[in-house]
Amino acid sequence: MPSPWPESPPTPTHRAAYADATPRSFWLDTLPPRADHPPLGEVLEADLCIIGGGYTGLWAA
Repeated sequence: MPSPWPESPPTPTHRAAYADATPRSFWLDTLPPRADHPPLGEVLEADLCIIGGGYTGLWAA
């Protein structure tokens, strides 16, 4: 089975083509500012707590 990776390192031409590239996220760049929330003012107890709204939190819920 052929390897998905190049057999030789990038050439100077390849490196020059990506010299000004920056990792950017359109989603993060267009995200509105988040509202500040004060810390909890009391002690809370829970049998189960799911932290996060991403895929991991969604699947755990």
